[in-house]
Amino acid sequence: MSVSYCDLPESALTMIDTSLVLCQSLLNHTDTFYPFAAVDLDGDLQPIFSYEPCERDHHDNFINAASFEHILGEGENMGMIEQLETNILNCTLNVSKANSVLLYAGFIETKRNEFTDVIVADVNLFDGSSHQFYFPVIEQLDHVTIGTPFTHLQL
Repeated sequence: MSVSYCDLPESALTMIDTSLVLCQSLLNHTDTFYPFAAVDLDGDLQPIFSYEPCERDHHDNFINAASFEHILGEGENMGMIEQLETNILNCTLNVSKANSVLLYAGFIETKRNEFTDVIVADVNLFDGSSHQFYFPVIEQLDHVTIGTPFTHLQL
């Protein structure tokens, strides 16, 4: 079943909209964009950045970074997106209603054979569905804006 952007759960929309504001701000102040993610853990929205462990334990709210290293192994050798995916998995593994959003920069080829910069939002919902949205990055003379998603892919 395909879910349109507007039909996403409120927490997923909040995570995406807030993340896009951060993306736009980052792109307006730097030429480098680093992937990041956000998770909804039973209503608790949290950002996740690369090399920031976030694993829930049955007894404590969070496990410290030292105990997290054995899970990732050699985390320094993982790509940023892969590490964020691992962090999302570890954050949401034992949470009954967890949604996540992973954002990263990319580019796509349009129907007119032009390449367009996009922010890709990988959305995973607690019902097991995964969706991908593409937000165009519009570069103007003095600033960058992020447009509305122009395509959707259900994974």
